Amino acid sequence: MPINLAFVPLPNDYPSAPLLYVTELYGQIKVIDASWNVHTYAKGLLNFTPDYKIPGTGECGVTGITVEPQTGDLFLSMLYMDEGSLRPRSCGRKAMMDS
Repeated sequence: MPINLAFVPLPNDYPSAPLLYVTELYGQIKVIDASWNVHTYAKGLLNFTPDYKIPGTGECGVTGITVEPQTGDLFLSMLYMDEGSLRPRSCGRKAMMDS
């Protein structure tokens, strides 16, 4: 289930250059490149299995994304399981390299 979009501030002209990233609630990030192809950028980001019930833990997972304008690195907000409780977490990922 797509949740958030994050546009690359100044994408370059390479056909494989990322234009935008799409978070999926249940632990994936997709990237859409300059040729409008969709690729899986990251998967398996959650350390728990949501029950897919809404309302419930079906509403939990990757909840936000932003692209750092200078480096293109991604920063995510998400929930993770810690000792039986869901807790908020922020993390970063290096930018996808252009070909």
